[in-house]
Amino acid sequence: MKTPCERLHWDSGFFGCSVARVVGGTMDAASARAVLDWCRSERIRFLYFLADDDVQTWATAADAGFRLMDVRVEMVLDRTWPRLPATAAAAGVVLREATSEDLPSLIPIASSVHTDSRFFVDPLVPREKAHELFELWIRRSVVHAIADVVFVADVGGRAVAYLSARVSDGVGNVGLVGVGEGARGRGVGLALVQRALEWFVARDALEVNVVTQGRNIMAQRVYQRCGFLSRSTRLWFHRWF
Repeated sequence: MKTPCERLHWDSGFFGCSVARVVGGTMDAASARAVLDWCRSERIRFLYFLADDDVQTWATAADAGFRLMDVRVEMVLDRTWPRLPATAAAAGVVLREATSEDLPSLIPIASSVHTDSRFFVDPLVPREKAHELFELWIRRSVVHAIADVVFVADVGGRAVAYLSARVSDGVGNVGLVGVGEGARGRGVGLALVQRALEWFVARDALEVNVVTQGRNIMAQRVYQRCGFLSRSTRLWFHRWF
């Protein structure tokens, strides 16, 4: 018999408690009861639910004690994207691939710029764990554990922004993107996205996907300038036991 949730072993180890995720994107009263019963029997402490665009599901989740944490916006650029002229970043900014030597510069950026994330919004997630999550994310990306490449914007030999990317089965994915406070307003984010698109073209990606937060309007504008269109909007809910 299919269980209503799946246990997330990596997340459980990272947060130091039992973490699971609801299977599927819709919920009614009966499935909500099954979810809660399973979590209690399995002694789950922290539960994620990525809900489809369905008003009844949202209401049911709220009635079951879930709290809204994030609006997940997925954007896509297909292979017919217009070949826009590259936008140069500010003078003195060099785009290049990251190495492990960049980590001392990248980790503080990752720790501080992703506060739109649902893990920062949730008051029950310890702040130090939210920071550590993104520090680990960029570290694992640079060593190619979860990304094929990380591009950085370099100013005077120091990385001030980054973008991770990977390709799987002909589909490109933009992963973690972060621009340090001192580098903002200089066209760095747009230049990094366009550099990544060149990399995707060279690898024959049929489309490119990126996910961002609904509240992150600046990021959405950057992707829209590059031709990305919104494909779906879903809601992240959390439930603690």
